[in-house]
Amino acid sequence: ALDVHTGKEVWVSKRETSSSWSSPVALINGTKATIFTAGNIAAEGIDANTGQVLWKNESLGGEVATSALVANNAFYFSNSGAFTGAFSPSDGKILFKNEDTPAPDVASPIVVNDTFLLFSSGGSVVGISAKDGKELYEKEFDNGFYASPVVLDHKIVGVNLDGDLFRMSASPTGLKIEAKYAIGKRVVATPAFHRGNIIIRTSDDELIYLESK
Repeated sequence: ALDVHTGKEVWVSKRETSSSWSSPVALINGTKATIFTAGNIAAEGIDANTGQVLWKNESLGGEVATSALVANNAFYFSNSGAFTGAFSPSDGKILFKNEDTPAPDVASPIVVNDTFLLFSSGGSVVGISAKDGKELYEKEFDNGFYASPVVLDHKIVGVNLDGDLFRMSASPTGLKIEAKYAIGKRVVATPAFHRGNIIIRTSDDELIYLESK
């Protein structure tokens, strides 16, 4: 951890776990922040103030590439060959687990309107209940997703490998495509946002700035 004002090192925590592609996320509750990390074997909760490992749950597996997210005061995580479910931030206990639904291998999942959405590189999007992990529905797209979807004001922005940019809405009853824009370039990077507009990086190193209307 580094001090954001000076860049000085605050603490270093040696993780006794395997490597992964996953980025850490933090759940903030007042002055307390718990960092969630996912390795190829274990998920860990780390105190953001001290670097102390608060808990370790060795329930993962495979090659972990996706990142967790925070919703409903829990850490939600899904990765092919590893785990799909939710962890308690206080002790790392599994709140629910889905062992039947295909999980994503690149794009990180999202939660919107009590629905846990899994975007796969094969082209399917699966919605499961954010309360108990039961599968609700599956929707097929023409191509898969490497770029992680983003939630903005209860709307979903996602772009697939064909460069088709979608605005979607989701609920426990289904996933709806509200708008589509063809970028015409292969996209694997997650969209960025600036002043209400969308920035896309394509696979051939172009930056495209799209005005939203």
